[in-house]
Amino acid sequence: MKKRNNHINDDLLIRYLADEVTEAERAAVVKWLAENETHQQKLGGYRTIFEESKALRPGGFGDADGAWKRFRERIDEQEETGTSSYPFKKWLSIAAGILVVVSFGIWFYLRETPTVNFYAKDQPLVDSLPDGSLISLSSHSSLAFKPGRVREATLKGEAFFEVEHDAARPFRIHVNDLVVNVLGTSFNIKCTGNQTEIMVRSGVVGISGENQSIRLQAGEQLLTTPGKTWNKQAQTDFNMSNYPGLVQAILKNPKKWPELLKYYTPKSDTQTTAGKNKALVRRIIHQFITEGVASVGGLKTFRLDGSRLIINGIVQPDAVYQRYKVEYLPSPDYFIYFGNEQPKGKGIFVSPDNF
Repeated sequence: MKKRNNHINDDLLIRYLADEVTEAERAAVVKWLAENETHQQKLGGYRTIFEESKALRPGGFGDADGAWKRFRERIDEQEETGTSSYPFKKWLSIAAGILVVVSFGIWFYLRETPTVNFYAKDQPLVDSLPDGSLISLSSHSSLAFKPGRVREATLKGEAFFEVEHDAARPFRIHVNDLVVNVLGTSFNIKCTGNQTEIMVRSGVVGISGENQSIRLQAGEQLLTTPGKTWNKQAQTDFNMSNYPGLVQAILKNPKKWPELLKYYTPKSDTQTTAGKNKALVRRIIHQFITEGVASVGGLKTFRLDGSRLIINGIVQPDAVYQRYKVEYLPSPDYFIYFGNEQPKGKGIFVSPDNF
């Protein structure tokens, strides 16, 4: 039986059209399209909306009316010939309605798009952009942000970005002679003179300039110097504690907690053995959550040792155990335990009370 790609959702299709997907995601969409004609029709509908939305201008109700008319003509034509299935006609009707609503929203939003300026003097500045994105400006850095159909920002200095996802409104950052394109992701940009350093914490970003272009994924970084060929590298260090105030801002959104848990360790707790043990346990818990082994806020205890993985008192499947055993246990007699009572033996113990 042919395996279906049930993980293909609307968000992924929109990012595919915007060319903001990883190579693995791109391959998955291509495979999904090859499964049947209905999938191709669905993407075709999305493409129509996507292209029409990009063409909208302030006051451009004519574009929305034209898109609505074209959608209705396609529906009426298929009804007369009887060649279209009901789900697809229904989907087109809904899609056209969404286009009209979105077009009015964009027209209303774009009537006035004043530039918002941020400047960090002697202390770092953490603030929210009008679109909901978070920024953490390093001292003596500035950012000019202009909302609109394309969210435009100009950076001088250094800033960490947690960009709010919006497929209909790409986010572009101008720094030195580069343009950084994102949809929804988090990354750091630092410009010193004519050098620019970009480090990606999550998602994918595209960088262009100097007749070059490159895509960075989570865990990758790029250092550019005028006249030199770009080469991305594995990220060497990314410490969230370097951005005062950003942690508290992210904590206001529980959906971002797993990412925060993975990357943040208090400054005062990074050099000691206990601090390193806590960082490792945070990493494992984050992996549990992202891989669906445990839920956000649902993990109370876990133990990983030479024979099994136990989470909240439940022994996990051997396939899951073997994956974590290979990655985290240095020897068969070693254990990693997150719980209330310290076990005997050689390993790591972290109590939830001191976490």
